[in-house]
Amino acid sequence: MTFKQIFDKINLKKVGSCYEKIPYGIMNFKTLIEENYYYVDKTMYLEKLEKMTDALINLRPGRFGKSLFESMMFYYYDINSKDLFDKLFKGTYVYQNPTKGKNNYYVLKFDFSGIDSANKNKEELAIAFKYKVLSGIESFNSYYETKIEINKEEDVSKIMNYFLKSFEAMKLKHKIYIIIDEYDNFTNAIFEGDIERFKGIMENEGFIKAFYTTIKENMGTIIGKLYATGICPITLNSINAGLNILNDISTDIEFNSMIGFTHNEVKDLIKEVVEYKDREKIYNLMVNNYDGYLFNKETKERVFTSTLIMYLLSYYAICKGAPKELMDANVAYGSGKIENILKLKNNNFYEEILDELLKTSEINGTLKYSFNLLGSLNKDDLISLLYYFGYLTIKEYNEVLNKLKFKIPNKC
Repeated sequence: MTFKQIFDKINLKKVGSCYEKIPYGIMNFKTLIEENYYYVDKTMYLEKLEKMTDALINLRPGRFGKSLFESMMFYYYDINSKDLFDKLFKGTYVYQNPTKGKNNYYVLKFDFSGIDSANKNKEELAIAFKYKVLSGIESFNSYYETKIEINKEEDVSKIMNYFLKSFEAMKLKHKIYIIIDEYDNFTNAIFEGDIERFKGIMENEGFIKAFYTTIKENMGTIIGKLYATGICPITLNSINAGLNILNDISTDIEFNSMIGFTHNEVKDLIKEVVEYKDREKIYNLMVNNYDGYLFNKETKERVFTSTLIMYLLSYYAICKGAPKELMDANVAYGSGKIENILKLKNNNFYEEILDELLKTSEINGTLKYSFNLLGSLNKDDLISLLYYFGYLTIKEYNEVLNKLKFKIPNKC
């Protein structure tokens, strides 16, 4: 029996006077709360985010829980969810400490995941991207009953601009909060070996840059706030002039643990799910195999990939033991992505990097925040890309050398 078949038969676990389930693969916050899934409270970060600038981006590797966090944000800021606040947020930090932004926006969501760039030319990718934008606008129109008619034949920047100006003409009391998931999906074009195609859709008059330029031009007037997530800063570098108002909080110390689970959060989860006699064993198993991610050199608080933790706990809740395969197949990445990263621009460093990592599991380098696709990528560029995609993480910082030591974050 596969894990999915086992998980589909999961039994409810009694906790106090209610029943809670392990939220393996659940990305909708409302579903998670209404169906009594266990929720690790991250709402304390909302007031921290509101103290920052109005346009933010947070980069994390896949499977850390970015989409669930954005879903929580939607129900917190959405004006239509005002009557659901008590039901959805009771017991959380923000319930006792509501912010100025609570249920104060029309939320426009864009999800750019799932766009397949393989063997697609610029025109085909433009159509796929426009479909995602139209999907977000149509969902907004339906949900808020704004009924703004869109000419689907126009290019994406004109569609976006017309929608925003039409919304402004309605003279509504509240502004728009834009939430973008997987802002950098088109980065995959680079790792398929086609940098020129990537540059064509990003730079100069590329449709991606034009779309983000439209957002930038309407920030502060029609758009009140913007929060975007993704994995890698390469796309951000390429559209910088189009969206240079974005504040990257990815390495800020106060947001190190916003996405993913801390050790204390994992211990609390274990207490809810694992029998007393097995708690130490399960915790050590997680530490030895899943632990290790650090996103700020000045903190020591490491975080776990949330999907892996939920995978193991879900299995334990049913089978009262750990799975033989500790790597969740839904999280595993093929070696092809690593190979494509290391061989970018026909560089001469990939064998050196692989050799060092396979011998010591560690490597020294400088974390890069921008990448020059016009020139050759150097060793630090490649190490940094491995870091952004979750294959490496920070081990420690050497102040004397002003260098970071990176390590392989977990055995899986």
